[in-house]
Amino acid sequence: MYSEAGSVSELARRLGIHMQTARKRLREAGIEVRRTGYRSPKAVTRRGPAHHNWKGGVFHHADGYLYEYAPDHPAAKSGKGYVLQHRLVMERKLGRLLKDHEIVHHLNEVKDDNRPENLELMNLSLHMKGHKADAPRDERGRFLA
Repeated sequence: MYSEAGSVSELARRLGIHMQTARKRLREAGIEVRRTGYRSPKAVTRRGPAHHNWKGGVFHHADGYLYEYAPDHPAAKSGKGYVLQHRLVMERKLGRLLKDHEIVHHLNEVKDDNRPENLELMNLSLHMKGHKADAPRDERGRFLA
């Protein structure tokens, strides 16, 4: 029944029991349980421009930033291949890769405005000072929550 179901989770669903219970009973019966589970035949084999749902390689994330498809970039997210677009624009402008400690600041503070003239390279200290300069403070100069 396990080989027919294809995975422990599917077997558990068919039997109406918890997945860990099914796994325990299979082991008790001396049946070897596959760790990787069932491999769907729908696995994605085409990535990037070859994928049927390709929309140009740039997407707008919920955090407000634009991400660009750059699978060979050292900062690309593993498995996905996307990098923050403003960092790529600054790297193209400078002609080199950015260092880990370098911050790309949006001058007009619009997260998806990645025009080269709107971007400025700085370190974390300068970046925080710039943002905290306008933050509300109390009479002693301490930041308000």
